[in-house]
Amino acid sequence: MLSTPFRIAFDLDGTLFGEGYGEFPITPLSPVGKFLLGASLRKGTLPLLKTLQAQGIELGIYTRSNRSSWRLRLFFALHGIMLKTIVTHKQHQKALDAGSFSSSLIKDPRVFGFDLLVDNELVVAQQGAKSGFAVALISPHDRYWEDKILEQCPLTVPLQSSAVAV
Repeated sequence: MLSTPFRIAFDLDGTLFGEGYGEFPITPLSPVGKFLLGASLRKGTLPLLKTLQAQGIELGIYTRSNRSSWRLRLFFALHGIMLKTIVTHKQHQKALDAGSFSSSLIKDPRVFGFDLLVDNELVVAQQGAKSGFAVALISPHDRYWEDKILEQCPLTVPLQSSAVAV
């Protein structure tokens, strides 16, 4: 385990969750999974999160949507994945209103203690580069999207290659 855990936040819509347009391969979900998420889950998400968690990395969600935190937490917990922090639109807006970060930023993962934000929006990555926070930019067409994330993580046990199936 890392002495100070590395913390990663994942965006949902268009990053881990499909928007219903066949933008990336998805994981078949049970009826309970469909109910809890209300969206399609990108293929490879669960194995990737389990790999990161096994490395001692703390996982979180950072979305500007109004998704239910308890549904997200329950879905991932049922798959053995513990989410340390879930930032939804409500928490994001509260931090913005408190002046915790500039209103010119779409997101600021530093405010919530994240070391890396995984997102699909180019403007978020550009703002990160300009403002000094790390963003792993993944697109719906990234075939090896998991590797992009793993490359930016301090792994306690080196991986010979991505342990995550595509």
